[in-house]
Amino acid sequence: MKRICILSIMAGLAALGANAQTVTGSDDMNGPVVVNCDQGQSLNSTLSRLQKHSPATVLVKGTCTEFVQVNGFEGLTLKGLPGATLQQPSTDPTNGLLIQVLSIAASRSVTIDGFAVHSRASALDDIGIGQNSIDVRLRNLTVDGPGAFGIFVYEGSQVSLARVTARDASTGEILGTPSGALGGRIGAVRSTPE
Repeated sequence: MKRICILSIMAGLAALGANAQTVTGSDDMNGPVVVNCDQGQSLNSTLSRLQKHSPATVLVKGTCTEFVQVNGFEGLTLKGLPGATLQQPSTDPTNGLLIQVLSIAASRSVTIDGFAVHSRASALDDIGIGQNSIDVRLRNLTVDGPGAFGIFVYEGSQVSLARVTARDASTGEILGTPSGALGGRIGAVRSTPE
């Protein structure tokens, strides 16, 4: 009887293990993790489970309607699969902080690739990069919304852009700057190929 009980427990644990999702950045993970926002998964929830100082790749599907926080990461890649979107939620936070759809703070060697980023009028910017973040790479992005800035770089941070288009949704205006490392604020940008 004791053997049957132990075998049942082992079979149950094996079944749970088969359905478990290992998060990139843990010691036993070799490949990227996929977040499907259209199925109710959260990009922030996934980021909160990563080891911040281990290289990690997160593939994103669908529309993520959340304020995405990339804080204190090293070697992180967020790769949007075709159609991936970061959308500002309809309810704004009440903590008095700046509203940014994607905030990158105190991070280095971070790549954001393949997203459309949409803000509402209450956002200061679509993408904010600050707190001395360095080696931030923005690639293949479309950024739009009526916020004050499409991309805002502050507090000694450095970012490089390639194939980034920022549009002012209120005017339809598209402005450009070549690829390269930038510091300071960027209201609207269309970058050239690398």
